[in-house]
Amino acid sequence: MLPARLRHQQSRYIFQAVWFAVFFALLLNNAPPQAWIGLLAAALLSSLLVKRAACSFVCPLFPIGELLWRSGEKLFGRTFAPPFWFDLVLRSGKYLLLAGLAWGYFHGSAPMQQAAPLPVLLAALLVLGLFFQMPWCRYLCPAGALFGLASLASLGKIRRTPRHCVRCHKCSHRCPASLPVMQLTTVRSAECFACYRCVNGCPAPAALDFAAPGNRVIPAWLTGIVAGTILLAGLLAGFVS
Repeated sequence: MLPARLRHQQSRYIFQAVWFAVFFALLLNNAPPQAWIGLLAAALLSSLLVKRAACSFVCPLFPIGELLWRSGEKLFGRTFAPPFWFDLVLRSGKYLLLAGLAWGYFHGSAPMQQAAPLPVLLAALLVLGLFFQMPWCRYLCPAGALFGLASLASLGKIRRTPRHCVRCHKCSHRCPASLPVMQLTTVRSAECFACYRCVNGCPAPAALDFAAPGNRVIPAWLTGIVAGTILLAGLLAGFVS
């Protein structure tokens, strides 16, 4: 049997594979706009329960970004990180994009029309993804910005129990959002993906978990089921609307 912490990641990979197939089927069958709107609304709702699990368990771009980042580490021996202050500036990019999209929607215009051609943007992100941790998810994704803002009210959060912590910094080093997990008792940041990488890398039993208030531990498989069920309901609602 797999160790409990390893099963966190195995569970997430299974959900990612299933949803990758779902998105492929939706694109292949030219799903109507209502289906995508239903998914977006459901992902927003799931953020109130399990933070940005819609990103780490469902979105097909997350595993691609994670694969590029880890491949870059193997190929070049390391990935690079901008200075902390500059990283904060870059993170604001996705919120500015979200604001621009919202402005365009309510004013009947398309502020993104002058952006770089899509193939150029994709190629740049693929290359950057080998050298930096998940640049699209961290700096540019407007949907992630929306989910992150909603996730500030999430019931589930990464919670650290200091008396069990051995202060090895592995949790912080494994975080794809570069959050200082080891310095916090509760990770409230809108940048947290609820991806369980920090939990999976923690060597101290009971030191770190994704949990609801009262330290009720939420295993990865349950997070995947909660997020997946809500998104599936949103998808079905979109199809029938």
